[in-house]
Amino acid sequence: MQATAAGAELGSYRLQGVLHQTQRSTVYRAIGADGKAVVIKTPTAENPTPREIARYQRAYELARHADARAVVRHLELLRHGASVALVMEDTGAQPLSSLIPQTGLRLARWLELAVGLATALGRLHGSGVVHKDLNPRNAIVQPDTAEVRLIDLGIAIRLRRGSLDALPREQIEGTLAYMSPEQCGLVSS
Repeated sequence: MQATAAGAELGSYRLQGVLHQTQRSTVYRAIGADGKAVVIKTPTAENPTPREIARYQRAYELARHADARAVVRHLELLRHGASVALVMEDTGAQPLSSLIPQTGLRLARWLELAVGLATALGRLHGSGVVHKDLNPRNAIVQPDTAEVRLIDLGIAIRLRRGSLDALPREQIEGTLAYMSPEQCGLVSS
């Protein structure tokens, strides 16, 4: 779906505007028929590839089975035309990347956010999920409580208990600067 003007509708949701757009996805703020605020993520391409659609399906399924305190609640996966839209609750949280000023953070705030991030990551791992793309854009923070939740589980994987099978190098995905130690340990030669 291309960037759409505010007021357009997607299913039972009225789009309020674009929050973020990349080459691969567009994230909208929207209002549901019940008046509740939501965030909707769609592929930017009007005809996404089956692999892109699978990422949205994987993100939806993993989030629905993960510890609710670790990830943003995923409400539904909408089909529209040849595409999909992932509908999530809008808690008013902000990406960690937008909270880090050029001058850095005060130590107390840095520690507070680090504990929140470690707690969310521990809860996600406790659900048997490895994020694979943990970076400051994929951690959102409630400004008033410093509660951290994770977003964008499109390339995450579910681990079976007691099994760490190595991944072929071509399946390594994520942001290199933030590559998870779990993923690096899951690489076969």
